[in-house]
Amino acid sequence: MDEHFYDSLIDMYEKALAQVQSLPEEENTILRKRLHDLVTSSSGMGWGYHDALCDLFFRTFPDEE
Repeated sequence: MDEHFYDSLIDMYEKALAQVQSLPEEENTILRKRLHDLVTSSSGMGWGYHDALCDLFFRTFPDEE
């Protein structure tokens, strides 16, 4: 796997965050948890992937910190 692969995953994750954020809160709870689970499970992955997911998730949902 290379940097381009991880960059593509990060781009898709960012798009997913935007879609979930646009939903009413009562509808986005389950999806927000799944997106957070991705952050947790990415720990230790290369090319700054985990750090990028953390940054994007907590910037989008600061109340989760």
